[in-house]
Amino acid sequence: VARRNIDGAFYYGRNLDFSSAGIWDAHPLVVVHQPAEGTEGLKYLALGSHGVFHGGITGVNEAGISIVVHQNFTLERGIGFPMLLLGDLLLRSSTNLEEAVEFLNKNRPGPTWTFVLTDLNSGEALAVEADAKHFYVRKMEATEFVQTNHLAGPELKAKEFIRPALLANSRFRFERATRLLKADPYTNFDLAGILKPLTSQSSANGQIGGFTDILKSHTIQTVILKSNVGQDPQDAKIMLSVSEAPAATGVFLEFRLGDLLHLSPTTLPEFDGWPAIDPKSVTRANQTAGSRALRLYFDEKNPRAAIQEVAAQTSLGARLFMATAHFELGEFDRSIEMARLALSDPQLKEAPSSVKDGLHKPELLSLIALGRAEEARLLADKIVAEGTSDASLLEITRLLGQGSKVPKRLSKISYDFFSGSVRTPPSRP
Repeated sequence: VARRNIDGAFYYGRNLDFSSAGIWDAHPLVVVHQPAEGTEGLKYLALGSHGVFHGGITGVNEAGISIVVHQNFTLERGIGFPMLLLGDLLLRSSTNLEEAVEFLNKNRPGPTWTFVLTDLNSGEALAVEADAKHFYVRKMEATEFVQTNHLAGPELKAKEFIRPALLANSRFRFERATRLLKADPYTNFDLAGILKPLTSQSSANGQIGGFTDILKSHTIQTVILKSNVGQDPQDAKIMLSVSEAPAATGVFLEFRLGDLLHLSPTTLPEFDGWPAIDPKSVTRANQTAGSRALRLYFDEKNPRAAIQEVAAQTSLGARLFMATAHFELGEFDRSIEMARLALSDPQLKEAPSSVKDGLHKPELLSLIALGRAEEARLLADKIVAEGTSDASLLEITRLLGQGSKVPKRLSKISYDFFSGSVRTPPSRP
Protein backbone atom coordinates (compact mmCIF):
# COMPACT_ATOMS: atom_id res chain seq x y z
CA VAL A 1 0.00 0.00 0.00
CA ALA A 2 1.20 3.54 -0.77
CA ARG A 3 -0.16 6.98 -0.01
CA ARG A 4 1.07 10.47 -0.98
CA ASN A 5 -0.04 13.33 1.26
CA ILE A 6 -1.12 16.83 0.36
CA ASP A 7 1.85 18.03 2.44
CA GLY A 8 4.29 15.99 0.34
CA ALA A 9 4.84 13.11 2.77
CA PHE A 10 4.93 9.70 1.06
CA TYR A 11 4.28 6.42 2.86
CA TYR A 12 4.76 2.94 1.45
CA GLY A 13 4.28 -0.33 3.32
CA ARG A 14 4.35 -3.99 2.44
CA ASN A 15 3.56 -7.24 4.23
CA LEU A 16 5.53 -10.29 3.18
CA ASP A 17 3.10 -13.20 3.59
CA PHE A 18 4.79 -16.52 3.04
CA SER A 19 5.80 -19.80 4.65
CA SER A 20 8.54 -19.93 7.32
CA ALA A 21 6.74 -18.25 10.22
CA GLY A 22 9.00 -18.72 13.21
CA ILE A 23 12.10 -18.72 11.02
CA TRP A 24 12.16 -15.67 8.73
CA ASP A 25 10.54 -13.38 11.33
CA ALA A 26 12.95 -14.63 14.01
CA HIS A 27 16.02 -13.46 12.05
CA PRO A 28 15.34 -10.06 10.43
CA LEU A 29 18.30 -8.83 8.42
CA VAL A 30 19.42 -5.68 6.63
CA VAL A 31 22.21 -6.26 4.09
CA VAL A 32 24.06 -3.20 2.78
CA HIS A 33 25.29 -3.67 -0.79
CA GLN A 34 28.11 -1.27 -1.63
CA PRO A 35 29.88 -1.34 -5.03
CA ALA A 36 33.54 -2.22 -4.88
CA GLU A 37 35.91 0.71 -5.19
CA GLY A 38 36.43 1.67 -8.82
CA THR A 39 33.27 -0.05 -10.04
CA GLU A 40 29.96 1.42 -11.10
CA GLY A 41 26.64 0.89 -9.39
CA LEU A 42 24.37 2.31 -6.72
CA LYS A 43 24.39 1.41 -3.06
CA TYR A 44 21.26 -0.46 -1.99
CA LEU A 45 19.71 -2.33 0.89
CA ALA A 46 18.28 -5.83 0.92
CA LEU A 47 15.66 -6.29 3.64
CA GLY A 48 15.40 -10.00 4.32
CA SER A 49 16.24 -12.67 6.83
CA HIS A 50 19.32 -14.64 7.88
CA GLY A 51 20.60 -16.36 4.74
CA VAL A 52 18.56 -14.12 2.40
CA PHE A 53 21.07 -11.50 1.28
CA HIS A 54 19.63 -10.39 -2.07
CA GLY A 55 17.41 -7.41 -2.89
CA GLY A 56 15.03 -9.35 -5.09
CA ILE A 57 12.24 -9.69 -2.50
CA THR A 58 12.43 -6.30 -0.76
CA GLY A 59 15.06 -3.64 -1.45
CA VAL A 60 15.70 0.09 -1.80
CA ASN A 61 18.64 1.98 -3.31
CA GLU A 62 20.38 5.28 -2.65
CA ALA A 63 18.39 7.00 -5.41
CA GLY A 64 15.18 6.24 -3.55
CA ILE A 65 13.93 3.45 -5.84
CA SER A 66 12.44 0.44 -4.06
CA ILE A 67 11.33 -2.95 -5.34
CA VAL A 68 9.24 -5.76 -3.88
CA VAL A 69 7.77 -8.84 -5.55
CA HIS A 70 4.39 -10.59 -5.54
CA GLN A 71 4.03 -14.22 -6.55
CA ASN A 72 1.52 -14.96 -9.32
CA PHE A 73 -0.15 -18.16 -10.45
CA THR A 74 -0.54 -18.64 -14.20
CA LEU A 75 -0.45 -21.30 -16.88
CA GLU A 76 2.41 -19.48 -18.62
CA ARG A 77 5.90 -20.99 -18.61
CA GLY A 78 9.08 -19.56 -20.01
CA ILE A 79 12.82 -19.16 -19.64
CA GLY A 80 14.16 -15.85 -18.43
CA PHE A 81 16.14 -14.00 -15.76
CA PRO A 82 15.82 -15.38 -12.21
CA MET A 83 13.50 -13.11 -10.22
CA LEU A 84 15.93 -12.64 -7.31
CA LEU A 85 18.77 -11.58 -9.62
CA LEU A 86 16.51 -9.04 -11.33
CA GLY A 87 15.93 -7.19 -8.07
CA ASP A 88 19.64 -6.86 -7.35
CA LEU A 89 20.52 -5.70 -10.87
CA LEU A 90 17.63 -3.22 -10.97
CA LEU A 91 18.62 -1.63 -7.67
CA ARG A 92 22.24 -1.30 -8.78
CA SER A 93 21.31 0.61 -11.93
CA SER A 94 17.98 2.46 -11.64
CA THR A 95 17.80 6.12 -10.61
CA ASN A 96 14.09 6.64 -11.44
CA LEU A 97 10.97 4.65 -12.21
CA GLU A 98 11.38 4.98 -15.98
CA GLU A 99 14.78 3.32 -15.85
CA ALA A 100 13.48 0.61 -13.53
CA VAL A 101 10.54 -0.21 -15.82
CA GLU A 102 12.79 -0.26 -18.87
CA PHE A 103 15.22 -2.59 -17.10
CA LEU A 104 12.42 -5.08 -16.36
CA ASN A 105 11.15 -4.81 -19.93
CA LYS A 106 14.57 -5.73 -21.31
CA ASN A 107 15.24 -8.44 -18.72
CA ARG A 108 12.13 -10.56 -18.33
CA PRO A 109 11.59 -13.31 -15.75
CA GLY A 110 10.51 -16.74 -16.99
CA PRO A 111 7.38 -17.36 -14.89
CA THR A 112 5.03 -14.49 -14.03
CA TRP A 113 5.89 -12.08 -11.22
CA THR A 114 4.53 -8.71 -10.18
CA PHE A 115 7.21 -6.16 -9.30
CA VAL A 116 6.05 -3.17 -7.25
CA LEU A 117 8.31 -0.16 -7.70
CA THR A 118 8.25 3.10 -5.75
CA ASP A 119 10.14 6.37 -6.03
CA LEU A 120 10.79 8.10 -2.71
CA ASN A 121 11.64 11.31 -4.59
CA SER A 122 8.37 11.74 -6.44
CA GLY A 123 6.04 9.81 -4.15
CA GLU A 124 4.91 7.51 -6.93
CA ALA A 125 4.27 3.77 -7.12
CA LEU A 126 3.55 1.32 -9.90
CA ALA A 127 3.25 -2.41 -10.54
CA VAL A 128 4.91 -4.30 -13.39
CA GLU A 129 3.46 -7.69 -14.30
CA ALA A 130 6.03 -9.52 -16.37
CA ASP A 131 7.03 -12.89 -17.72
CA ALA A 132 8.90 -14.12 -20.79
CA LYS A 133 5.99 -13.21 -23.09
CA HIS A 134 3.97 -10.45 -21.42
CA PHE A 135 4.57 -7.04 -19.90
CA TYR A 136 2.00 -4.78 -18.24
CA VAL A 137 2.45 -1.61 -16.17
CA ARG A 138 -0.21 -0.32 -13.75
CA LYS A 139 0.54 3.15 -12.41
CA MET A 140 -0.55 4.90 -9.24
CA GLU A 141 -3.79 6.79 -9.61
CA ALA A 142 -4.32 10.00 -7.64
CA THR A 143 -2.70 9.61 -4.20
CA GLU A 144 -3.19 5.91 -3.36
CA PHE A 145 -1.79 2.63 -4.61
CA VAL A 146 -2.59 -0.97 -3.63
CA GLN A 147 -1.25 -4.31 -4.83
CA THR A 148 -2.34 -7.75 -3.66
CA ASN A 149 -1.92 -11.20 -5.25
CA HIS A 150 -4.00 -11.18 -8.42
CA LEU A 151 -3.22 -9.94 -11.92
CA ALA A 152 -4.61 -6.84 -13.65
CA GLY A 153 -3.14 -6.96 -17.18
CA PRO A 154 -5.75 -8.23 -19.69
CA GLU A 155 -3.53 -10.84 -21.38
CA LEU A 156 -2.01 -12.18 -18.16
CA LYS A 157 -5.34 -12.07 -16.33
CA ALA A 158 -6.80 -14.39 -18.94
CA LYS A 159 -4.09 -16.98 -18.15
CA GLU A 160 -4.31 -16.69 -14.35
CA PHE A 161 -4.54 -20.10 -12.69
CA ILE A 162 -5.40 -19.51 -9.05
CA ARG A 163 -7.74 -21.23 -6.62
CA PRO A 164 -11.09 -19.38 -6.36
CA ALA A 165 -10.75 -18.80 -2.60
CA LEU A 166 -7.27 -17.28 -3.01
CA LEU A 167 -8.51 -15.02 -5.81
CA ALA A 168 -11.54 -13.91 -3.79
CA ASN A 169 -9.37 -13.13 -0.78
CA SER A 170 -6.88 -11.18 -2.90
CA ARG A 171 -9.66 -9.07 -4.40
CA PHE A 172 -11.15 -8.51 -0.96
CA ARG A 173 -7.81 -7.32 0.42
CA PHE A 174 -7.32 -5.01 -2.57
CA GLU A 175 -10.71 -3.36 -2.11
CA ARG A 176 -10.46 -3.09 1.67
CA ALA A 177 -6.95 -1.60 1.59
CA THR A 178 -8.05 0.92 -1.03
CA ARG A 179 -11.04 1.97 1.10
CA LEU A 180 -8.85 2.37 4.18
CA LEU A 181 -6.33 4.52 2.30
CA LYS A 182 -9.10 6.74 0.91
CA ALA A 183 -11.11 6.96 4.11
CA ASP A 184 -10.03 10.52 4.93
CA PRO A 185 -8.28 11.89 1.83
CA TYR A 186 -8.18 15.56 2.81
CA THR A 187 -6.20 15.27 6.03
CA ASN A 188 -2.52 14.63 6.48
CA PHE A 189 -1.79 10.93 6.45
CA ASP A 190 0.57 9.53 9.10
CA LEU A 191 2.25 6.31 10.16
CA ALA A 192 -0.93 5.03 11.81
CA GLY A 193 -2.68 5.49 8.48
CA ILE A 194 -0.30 3.24 6.56
CA LEU A 195 -0.34 0.65 9.35
CA LYS A 196 -4.14 0.48 9.34
CA PRO A 197 -4.50 -1.56 6.12
CA LEU A 198 -1.37 -3.61 6.84
CA THR A 199 -2.83 -4.73 10.19
CA SER A 200 -6.48 -5.00 9.17
CA GLN A 201 -8.44 -7.93 10.61
CA SER A 202 -12.16 -8.58 10.83
CA SER A 203 -12.23 -10.98 13.75
CA ALA A 204 -12.52 -9.73 17.30
CA ASN A 205 -9.36 -9.32 19.36
CA GLY A 206 -6.98 -10.66 16.72
CA GLN A 207 -8.51 -14.13 16.42
CA ILE A 208 -8.07 -16.15 13.22
CA GLY A 209 -10.08 -14.68 10.39
CA GLY A 210 -8.26 -15.55 7.20
CA PHE A 211 -10.94 -14.93 4.61
CA THR A 212 -11.49 -11.25 5.49
CA ASP A 213 -8.06 -10.33 6.84
CA ILE A 214 -5.23 -8.36 5.27
CA LEU A 215 -2.93 -9.29 8.16
CA LYS A 216 -2.11 -13.00 7.89
CA SER A 217 -0.83 -15.55 10.39
CA HIS A 218 2.19 -15.85 8.11
CA THR A 219 2.94 -12.14 7.73
CA ILE A 220 6.62 -12.84 8.34
CA GLN A 221 7.96 -9.35 7.59
CA THR A 222 6.63 -5.81 7.31
CA VAL A 223 8.59 -2.92 5.84
CA ILE A 224 7.47 0.73 5.80
CA LEU A 225 9.20 3.56 3.91
CA LYS A 226 8.53 7.25 4.55
CA SER A 227 9.92 10.17 2.55
CA ASN A 228 9.12 13.76 1.66
CA VAL A 229 8.56 14.48 -2.03
CA GLY A 230 11.35 16.55 -3.55
CA GLN A 231 13.74 16.08 -0.65
CA ASP A 232 16.90 14.00 -0.42
CA PRO A 233 15.91 10.31 -0.34
CA GLN A 234 18.85 9.71 2.00
CA ASP A 235 16.66 11.31 4.67
CA ALA A 236 13.88 8.78 4.11
CA LYS A 237 12.92 6.54 7.01
CA ILE A 238 12.95 2.74 6.88
CA MET A 239 10.86 0.89 9.44
CA LEU A 240 11.59 -2.84 9.70
CA SER A 241 9.62 -5.40 11.73
CA VAL A 242 11.65 -7.37 14.26
CA SER A 243 8.97 -9.43 16.04
CA GLU A 244 7.30 -12.81 15.88
CA ALA A 245 4.73 -13.21 13.11
CA PRO A 246 2.36 -11.60 12.33
CA ALA A 247 5.06 -8.99 11.96
CA ALA A 248 2.89 -5.96 11.14
CA THR A 249 1.54 -5.73 14.71
CA GLY A 250 4.90 -6.30 16.42
CA VAL A 251 7.89 -4.10 17.18
CA PHE A 252 9.61 -2.00 14.50
CA LEU A 253 13.07 -0.49 14.29
CA GLU A 254 13.27 2.86 12.49
CA PHE A 255 16.40 3.90 10.57
CA ARG A 256 17.45 6.76 8.31
CA LEU A 257 18.15 5.39 4.82
CA GLY A 258 21.43 7.30 4.45
CA ASP A 259 22.73 6.01 7.78
CA LEU A 260 22.27 2.42 6.64
CA LEU A 261 23.71 2.92 3.15
CA HIS A 262 26.95 4.40 4.47
CA LEU A 263 27.65 1.88 7.17
CA SER A 264 31.16 0.61 7.74
CA PRO A 265 32.10 -2.66 9.46
CA THR A 266 33.01 -0.72 12.59
CA THR A 267 29.88 1.45 12.95
CA LEU A 268 26.33 0.72 13.99
CA PRO A 269 23.40 2.82 12.76
CA GLU A 270 21.25 4.90 15.06
CA PHE A 271 17.65 3.75 15.31
CA ASP A 272 14.41 4.17 17.21
CA GLY A 273 12.13 1.33 18.25
CA TRP A 274 8.38 1.28 18.73
CA PRO A 275 5.52 -1.28 18.88
CA ALA A 276 2.66 -1.18 16.39
CA ILE A 277 0.26 -2.30 19.14
CA ASP A 278 0.63 -3.10 22.84
CA PRO A 279 2.78 -6.26 22.86
CA LYS A 280 0.98 -7.43 26.02
CA SER A 281 -2.52 -6.97 24.62
CA VAL A 282 -5.05 -9.78 24.13
CA THR A 283 -5.11 -8.90 20.44
CA ARG A 284 -1.40 -9.46 19.99
CA ALA A 285 -1.54 -12.68 22.03
CA ASN A 286 -4.30 -14.08 19.82
CA GLN A 287 -2.45 -13.05 16.67
CA THR A 288 0.80 -14.74 17.67
CA ALA A 289 -1.13 -17.84 18.81
CA GLY A 290 -2.59 -18.01 15.30
CA SER A 291 0.89 -17.83 13.80
CA ARG A 292 2.18 -20.57 16.07
CA ALA A 293 -0.84 -22.69 15.11
CA LEU A 294 0.01 -22.15 11.44
CA ARG A 295 3.60 -23.26 11.99
CA LEU A 296 2.59 -26.35 13.96
CA TYR A 297 -0.09 -27.32 11.46
CA PHE A 298 1.56 -26.52 8.15
CA ASP A 299 5.29 -26.89 8.78
CA GLU A 300 5.43 -29.40 11.62
CA LYS A 301 2.36 -31.44 10.62
CA ASN A 302 1.08 -31.44 14.20
CA PRO A 303 -2.63 -30.50 14.08
CA ARG A 304 -3.26 -31.46 17.71
CA ALA A 305 -0.68 -28.99 19.02
CA ALA A 306 -1.98 -26.39 16.57
CA ILE A 307 -5.52 -26.76 17.93
CA GLN A 308 -4.25 -26.24 21.47
CA GLU A 309 -2.78 -22.87 20.49
CA VAL A 310 -6.18 -21.46 19.44
CA ALA A 311 -8.57 -23.65 21.45
CA ALA A 312 -10.04 -20.62 23.26
CA GLN A 313 -10.72 -18.65 20.07
CA THR A 314 -14.34 -18.45 18.91
CA SER A 315 -14.08 -16.66 15.55
CA LEU A 316 -15.42 -18.24 12.39
CA GLY A 317 -11.88 -18.67 11.11
CA ALA A 318 -10.70 -20.39 14.28
CA ARG A 319 -13.65 -22.77 14.33
CA LEU A 320 -13.27 -23.55 10.64
CA PHE A 321 -9.62 -24.40 11.25
CA MET A 322 -10.41 -26.55 14.29
CA ALA A 323 -13.26 -28.38 12.52
CA THR A 324 -10.85 -29.26 9.73
CA ALA A 325 -7.96 -30.23 12.03
CA HIS A 326 -10.22 -32.40 14.24
CA PHE A 327 -11.41 -34.21 11.10
CA GLU A 328 -7.81 -34.84 10.04
CA LEU A 329 -7.15 -36.32 13.49
CA GLY A 330 -10.13 -38.65 13.16
CA GLU A 331 -12.03 -36.80 15.91
CA PHE A 332 -15.25 -36.70 13.91
CA ASP A 333 -17.74 -35.80 16.65
CA ARG A 334 -15.58 -32.86 17.71
CA SER A 335 -15.25 -31.79 14.07
CA ILE A 336 -19.04 -31.76 13.65
CA GLU A 337 -19.44 -29.80 16.88
CA MET A 338 -16.99 -27.10 15.76
CA ALA A 339 -18.52 -26.85 12.29
CA ARG A 340 -22.05 -26.52 13.63
CA LEU A 341 -21.05 -23.89 16.18
CA ALA A 342 -19.68 -21.79 13.33
CA LEU A 343 -22.64 -22.51 11.02
CA SER A 344 -24.98 -21.10 13.68
CA ASP A 345 -22.92 -17.90 14.07
CA PRO A 346 -24.78 -14.78 12.78
CA GLN A 347 -21.47 -13.50 11.34
CA LEU A 348 -21.60 -16.26 8.74
CA LYS A 349 -24.09 -14.16 6.74
CA GLU A 350 -21.36 -11.56 6.11
CA ALA A 351 -18.64 -14.09 5.24
CA PRO A 352 -17.74 -15.27 1.72
CA SER A 353 -19.51 -18.39 0.46
CA SER A 354 -16.21 -20.30 0.67
CA VAL A 355 -16.47 -20.19 4.48
CA LYS A 356 -19.87 -21.88 4.59
CA ASP A 357 -18.69 -24.41 2.00
CA GLY A 358 -15.56 -25.00 4.06
CA LEU A 359 -17.57 -25.68 7.21
CA HIS A 360 -19.83 -28.14 5.40
CA LYS A 361 -16.84 -30.20 4.21
CA PRO A 362 -15.63 -31.51 7.61
CA GLU A 363 -19.22 -31.73 8.85
CA LEU A 364 -20.36 -33.85 5.89
CA LEU A 365 -17.21 -35.96 5.73
CA SER A 366 -17.35 -36.62 9.49
CA LEU A 367 -20.96 -37.83 9.21
CA ILE A 368 -19.88 -40.20 6.43
CA ALA A 369 -16.89 -41.44 8.48
CA LEU A 370 -19.17 -42.12 11.48
CA GLY A 371 -21.57 -44.13 9.32
CA ARG A 372 -24.43 -41.67 9.87
CA ALA A 373 -25.59 -42.11 6.28
CA GLU A 374 -29.10 -40.65 6.61
CA GLU A 375 -27.82 -37.46 8.26
CA ALA A 376 -25.17 -37.17 5.57
CA ARG A 377 -27.74 -37.48 2.78
CA LEU A 378 -30.01 -34.89 4.39
CA LEU A 379 -27.09 -32.48 4.75
CA ALA A 380 -26.07 -33.10 1.15
CA ASP A 381 -29.61 -32.28 -0.01
CA LYS A 382 -29.53 -29.07 2.05
CA ILE A 383 -26.17 -28.04 0.55
CA VAL A 384 -27.49 -28.56 -2.99
CA ALA A 385 -30.71 -26.65 -2.21
CA GLU A 386 -28.82 -23.68 -0.74
CA GLY A 387 -26.30 -23.74 -3.58
CA THR A 388 -22.52 -24.08 -3.66
CA SER A 389 -19.82 -23.31 -6.20
CA ASP A 390 -17.25 -25.58 -4.52
CA ALA A 391 -16.48 -28.31 -7.08
CA SER A 392 -15.29 -30.91 -4.56
CA LEU A 393 -18.29 -30.34 -2.28
CA LEU A 394 -20.62 -30.69 -5.27
CA GLU A 395 -18.93 -33.95 -6.21
CA ILE A 396 -19.41 -35.34 -2.69
CA THR A 397 -23.11 -34.44 -2.68
CA ARG A 398 -23.55 -35.97 -6.15
CA LEU A 399 -21.96 -39.24 -5.05
CA LEU A 400 -24.14 -39.37 -1.93
CA GLY A 401 -27.23 -38.74 -4.05
CA GLN A 402 -26.27 -41.69 -6.25
CA GLY A 403 -25.62 -43.91 -3.25
CA SER A 404 -21.95 -44.16 -4.28
CA LYS A 405 -18.93 -44.31 -2.02
CA VAL A 406 -16.95 -41.09 -1.55
CA PRO A 407 -13.31 -41.74 -2.62
CA LYS A 408 -10.41 -41.11 -0.27
CA ARG A 409 -9.19 -38.25 -2.46
CA LEU A 410 -12.24 -36.16 -1.55
CA SER A 411 -11.73 -36.91 2.16
CA LYS A 412 -8.24 -35.40 2.25
CA ILE A 413 -8.99 -31.86 3.34
CA SER A 414 -6.74 -29.23 4.89
CA TYR A 415 -7.09 -25.67 6.16
CA ASP A 416 -5.48 -22.83 4.20
CA PHE A 417 -4.48 -20.05 6.60
CA PHE A 418 -3.92 -17.64 3.72
CA SER A 419 -7.38 -17.67 2.15
CA GLY A 420 -9.26 -18.96 5.18
CA SER A 421 -10.70 -21.82 3.14
CA VAL A 422 -10.70 -25.62 3.26
CA ARG A 423 -8.71 -27.25 0.49
CA THR A 424 -9.36 -30.53 -1.29
CA PRO A 425 -6.61 -31.89 -3.57
CA PRO A 426 -7.58 -31.40 -7.24
CA SER A 427 -8.38 -34.42 -9.36
CA ARG A 428 -5.60 -35.59 -11.64
CA PRO A 429 -6.04 -36.84 -15.24
